[in-house]
Amino acid sequence: MLKTESIDIEQATTHIQAQPDNKTRRYDRQLRLWAASGQAALESARILVISASATSTSILKNLVLPGVGHFTILDPKKVTPADAGNNFFLNGHSSIGKFRAEEAVSLLRELNDSVDGIADLRNLDDILAKEDGREWIQSFSLVIAHNLDQDILDALSQLLWENPTSPSLIVVRSAGFLADFYIQFHEHCVIESHSETAPSLRLTRPIPALKEWAQVLDYASLDPTEHAHIPFSVILVKEAEKWKAEAR
Repeated sequence: MLKTESIDIEQATTHIQAQPDNKTRRYDRQLRLWAASGQAALESARILVISASATSTSILKNLVLPGVGHFTILDPKKVTPADAGNNFFLNGHSSIGKFRAEEAVSLLRELNDSVDGIADLRNLDDILAKEDGREWIQSFSLVIAHNLDQDILDALSQLLWENPTSPSLIVVRSAGFLADFYIQFHEHCVIESHSETAPSLRLTRPIPALKEWAQVLDYASLDPTEHAHIPFSVILVKEAEKWKAEAR
């Protein structure tokens, strides 16, 4: 009975790998990197990119190819000769005079037909001035802004910081081959990112006995063998408590 119902590991692996679905074949390498849970998070994400510049479209290329769920490019500007000369996601000279966002979205969507992308030709100032506009911005998972004027960037940053549930903000500034970027997000507890069930290690609220054990633990008094057997969660609790004490 065991012989007919069992299958060895090599046969099982070969059988599974021989019949991957279309999605697995398309995203094989990245699924190995961030697992199915990471891919699901990417596919459920809604990204707002402010500006259809060469830098912004290059950032989006690296989100569209692996399968981000949705992106919106917010940009009221039209294509200039300078844009046509430095942005791969425009149709060269034929795009001049047309809206940058519409031209870029059309070409970006060709990279991955499973990704939804739209162009929004409104001005960010006008959106931030209205309540429904501010709510619209907060409906995204992530906001990426490129070379915004400081005043409008400050207003956007403040809006996204006031509410802990607002999307994170990535600010990119570039000039030629020089660039820098900043990330604004609220503090959060980081856990195992590849876990399908996201187990809680109670790092922010350890049970009293675990907290007490972590606090009295003295690394210096332990020999290498004892130190090697300290559960990792205890070390994390100890360091978390130490950080909270120093932050007060």
